[in-house]
Order: sequence, then structure tokens, then C-alpha cells
Amino acid sequence: MLVNSWEQRKLGDNSVIKGRLGWKNLKHEEYTVSGPSMVSGRYIESGEIDWQSVDHIPEWRYEESPEIMLQNGDIIFTKDGSRLGNPAVISNLQIKATINSTMMLVRTDKTISPYFLYQVLRGSLFERLIHQKVSGSGIPHLFQVDMNKFIFKSPTIAEQSLVSELLSRLDATIASNQQQ
Repeated sequence: MLVNSWEQRKLGDNSVIKGRLGWKNLKHEEYTVSGPSMVSGRYIESGEIDWQSVDHIPEWRYEESPEIMLQNGDIIFTKDGSRLGNPAVISNLQIKATINSTMMLVRTDKTISPYFLYQVLRGSLFERLIHQKVSGSGIPHLFQVDMNKFIFKSPTIAEQSLVSELLSRLDATIASNQQQ
């Protein structure tokens, strides 16, 4: 595999990028103990969502924003506040779930593996974008327009799967060694 054969891509050309448009007057008092899950960045650690701790909202609140109803293969990350970035890939989702207003959702087309993009969003290229866009800001924000213009390189879809699998194994090995 030659890195020179990797193609430059603009994320917006190969994905749909969405965020919750405000809270639509959602108040904390409306949160429920059950119902559709609502993920925020504080429930993501090392790419894993703590589904036992996420907030819940009424069904009608979930239904009012179909564009951000989570699906397997979606990538989500924090777009507002102090923990910018912090991505996770949605997998094995068997419940109704959405994101809160501090999050952004990326749904790739068939030419980009979500697991490969997850690794890109954990890398220095994305860190640079975050640094460029939040410098001097009171409350840091990443905007959809920034993500639509985000440029990265990728190989074929088959090679993306190999790269992301290799990096996932490396991550697991590092995490295991850190626990010991």
C-alpha cells in the first residue's frame, strides 16, 4: 500500500454532516428516566459511549429531529465546549438514540469507512483543524461548514478497512498495557 496512491477528499463531498439545531426549547426538566437516549460528549471515553449514563428524552422530542437519529456507522463528536473532538462510531445500536446540541453527526457514503474516518478524527490533522478554529474563542465551536471543508487523504475502501483494523488493534494493545 502506497500512501502516494491515497486520494485527497473533502469530507462534505462524501458524507452528510448534521448537528442539532438549537434545543428547540428543550428544558432539562423534560429529561426522562427512560425513552430515546440522547448522547453528549461527557458520555464518550476513548471512543466508547457509556449507554448506561446517557440522558433520555420524550419520544416526541426524539421524533422532531429525524436528521440526527443515530444509525449504526454514524460518527459523532463534540462540536462545542472544552472537549472538542472526542469522536465515537455508533455500532451495534439497538435502541432509539440522538445527539444533544453540543454534538455533530457525520454519516459517510460507501466510499469512506466510518472506522477509518474515526481514526482520522483521532489524528493530528483533525487536532490542527480544532486548534485553528477555536483559537481566541470564549467558548470553542466547530461549525458544519468547517467539517464540510475538512480535507484528508484516504486509500480504497478495502485498504481503509485494513488501516482502521490495524489501528484499532494497536489502540486495544496500548489500552491493555496502560491498565497493567
